[in-house]
Amino acid sequence: MTTATATAERIAVQVPAEMDFMGADFLADTALTELFAEVVEQYPRLQHIIDHDISVSVLWKRKGGKKQGAPTFAKCVKPSGLAGHFCPAAFAIWLGADTIAEQEWTTEQIAKLLYHEARHIGWQDPDEDDEDGEGKAIILGHDVELFVGEVEDTGAWEHFRRELGKDFQQAGLFG
Repeated sequence: MTTATATAERIAVQVPAEMDFMGADFLADTALTELFAEVVEQYPRLQHIIDHDISVSVLWKRKGGKKQGAPTFAKCVKPSGLAGHFCPAAFAIWLGADTIAEQEWTTEQIAKLLYHEARHIGWQDPDEDDEDGEGKAIILGHDVELFVGEVEDTGAWEHFRRELGKDFQQAGLFG
């Protein structure tokens, strides 16, 4: 597993307060955009974003909301239709300012969240039967869906879960 370390010059990000939004739902932030660019440059697994010049708009969202009772910290979307008209970027990533502020996240934690959201951005090479012969940017789902408690309670019972467990131990995420 390849990991990158944080640089001493990590761009500091300030989570905006409710009043900074001045009634709007979204807020652009140069420091957040720069931190995203730094994260993309730092990790080889995100190189396709640079190689294919995939445009990404990174914004704060005033309220992250909840999904199934759990706070939503961020989301990566591929704007289409009316949203695509107003967002010329291939992808939009928003971070919930309220949920991140409530948790008092550090810039390093925000960088890790940006990395996670950037992993949803993929590139699909063209098929042999594609008429235009061009690849395209695509949205990717998660590699694994599981409950942390499932692994804690029952252990790694499938091959991919055993491999995942090794990666978690290497990264220092568990015990």
